[in-house]
Amino acid sequence: MDRKRLIEECDAQSVVDYLQMECQHRGRYTFILCPGHEARLGRPDTKMGNAILKKNGYYCYACSIFVTTHDMIMEYLDCSSDEAYRIMAEAMGGVELYAGDSKTPALNLPKYRLTQEECAVIGLYPKFSPTIATVQTTGGEKHIQDGLYILWQRNPDAYFGLIVKRAKEMRKKYQYLKTHYASAKADLAYQIYDILGECFDHSVYKTMDRVLAERIEICNKIITIFSKARNPKPAK
Repeated sequence: MDRKRLIEECDAQSVVDYLQMECQHRGRYTFILCPGHEARLGRPDTKMGNAILKKNGYYCYACSIFVTTHDMIMEYLDCSSDEAYRIMAEAMGGVELYAGDSKTPALNLPKYRLTQEECAVIGLYPKFSPTIATVQTTGGEKHIQDGLYILWQRNPDAYFGLIVKRAKEMRKKYQYLKTHYASAKADLAYQIYDILGECFDHSVYKTMDRVLAERIEICNKIITIFSKARNPKPAK
């Protein structure tokens, strides 16, 4: 395995999505529960905000330490170093891609892929769940691949088309909800009060407005990126 290239190319977010680790997105930042917290501090991490995800790992403010993606996997799964590298490779598309053998054929992976959160925002999960397909590798090992990857193999245009279509549909839905529900002065805001009853708190409007704005932003980003990828401009 070409571990040097794998370390350079593998981003921690892909691994978090692959392992379905609990995480929380706040604007441009992603936080996880520190997987090495208990070993270092004697108690498990319960505060989503201690550990911030970086490109090549995470930094835990409580532990005052940076941990690489490779070591994060070992902490989270309590696995060997070799197993951690294998998981990194699978998260990036397959062990075959990093076999270190020029004769090994590259998998036809999409350059543009959605994170699990993005799939959820545009309503593609659970239909396209991370465990929809199990395939056999050349080495005889079985590993899980995302259903969207299977769609890409069969019809790349349908892959891009489905993502853009769903992003546009969900953006319209989120914009409607934001306009009519996410403010105390919105015309349908009273329905939130009717549903929550005694549990109602005016802060719910602020939370709804923030969450819906974030989802609209995610939809806009997906539409822009995947529309361009579907219809690339010819090189001059």
